[in-house]
Order: sequence, then C-alpha cells, then structure tokens
Amino acid sequence: MNAVEAPYTIRISATENLSKDMIAEIDEVKQALTAACAERRALGRGDVEIRFEIAS
Repeated sequence: MNAVEAPYTIRISATENLSKDMIAEIDEVKQALTAACAERRALGRGDVEIRFEIAS
C-alpha cells in the first residue's frame, strides 16, 4: 500500500514556537502510537518500531 517500511521515524522540527497545548498533543500522539505498537505485539502481529524525534 505504501512504500515506507519499518522502522518509522517521525521528525517534528521548529517546535520552539509551539504552544504548550500543541506539545501536549504531540505527546498524546506519541503515547497512542506506543500503545498501538504494544497491542500489535500482544496480538502476535509482530513488532513495529516507531521513533519520535522532536527538535527545536
């Protein structure tokens, strides 16, 4: 379906001007993806590595 293969890296840059609320939203997305990866492992569907890189 898509040509991008694991491991995945999500890079978010220029964060110095983001509000605290937006930083919190980014953290929620990170936590949701971490939980989804753990659920995938628990279901025996393999492990997918997703890294977040947040740079200012």
